[in-house]
Amino acid sequence: MGSCENVPFHGELQKIRLIANNMGYGPLPAPDEEVEQRLTMTREGKVLLSRYSFHDTMCNRLMSRKQFSVDSRCVESLFQQISTHFAENELIGMATDVPIWNLELFNTTGEVFRYTGPMLRKFHPFLDVISDKLRLLLEKEHLFAFDGEP
Repeated sequence: MGSCENVPFHGELQKIRLIANNMGYGPLPAPDEEVEQRLTMTREGKVLLSRYSFHDTMCNRLMSRKQFSVDSRCVESLFQQISTHFAENELIGMATDVPIWNLELFNTTGEVFRYTGPMLRKFHPFLDVISDKLRLLLEKEHLFAFDGEP
């Protein structure tokens, strides 16, 4: 089982883990404002979504954790698009002082591929489309996803 950062994805995508942190440079959010979402989804359609609110500058507080399932055929289609995109080794540009996302892609052999990018709408059009598809599939219109535009 290996771990790779910012290298082309290969293999069959088994699971994704997306951490979207909505805090950037600037004033601190209000207490209990949602600032982070952690999404884990498997090829079989199992989903875990954890939401965190601002607690203090050192840690966030868990607001909710939900486990549910979605149609695995829809997940397979989405996973195919994600794995194809990240297999092309297109480097994700960065922007400073903005919210970020961290993505882990797990293949069936246990390798983990890690990517990071800015959580900005229109910064990376393909990830905007994936964000919208995630919201529809999960029926979660307030999902930060890759673009932070719930």
